[in-house]
Amino acid sequence: MVASNFRGNEAGIVYMSRRDWDKGKTRRASMERAKRILGYDPKTRMDVGLPAMHRWFRENWENIQKSASF
Repeated sequence: MVASNFRGNEAGIVYMSRRDWDKGKTRRASMERAKRILGYDPKTRMDVGLPAMHRWFRENWENIQKSASF
């Protein structure tokens, strides 16, 4: 099925069946694996970083809307 002109997308959207690896309903993130493979080493705790990110988005939302299309 193709949905045409979705929010200005002239190419349309093609809906396809899920691939085998997309059929899992749960995801299990691993900080240890992210660190080992990607070198990811967060310095900010989630309970501090998430509210800070939310605050930044609220404070900058007007500029975000000017520079992005949703």
